Amino acid sequence: MKLLPVTRSSGARVMSVLGVVVFWVGVFVAGGLVSGYSAREDYISILAGPGSPVAVLVISAMLANAVAQLATAGAVLAGWGARLCAAFLAAAAVAWMAVAVFRQACPDGPRDVAALI
Repeated sequence: MKLLPVTRSSGARVMSVLGVVVFWVGVFVAGGLVSGYSAREDYISILAGPGSPVAVLVISAMLANAVAQLATAGAVLAGWGARLCAAFLAAAAVAWMAVAVFRQACPDGPRDVAALI
């Protein structure tokens, strides 16, 4: 079975790759800005959690990743016609967006990240 190219649209390819790159750059930059954060010991949710000083950066990175997943879902659907694969990618994007939106409220003020470790 010969697979067709995923998409002829360079825009979808750029959005797919750029979204993932923006996500990881955002997470690493945010982790470097928070004193006491360790990527080996802590989760990303500490960076995006309520009261985090870098929450907006990490939430934006999460939304960029969701855009990448949606672009990939569209490319897979258009190029391969793989509806199930595209549906799973789109569901993952919706889940990322829900988590990002859920984490936007910071009513309790900044958290002490070192106390959470």
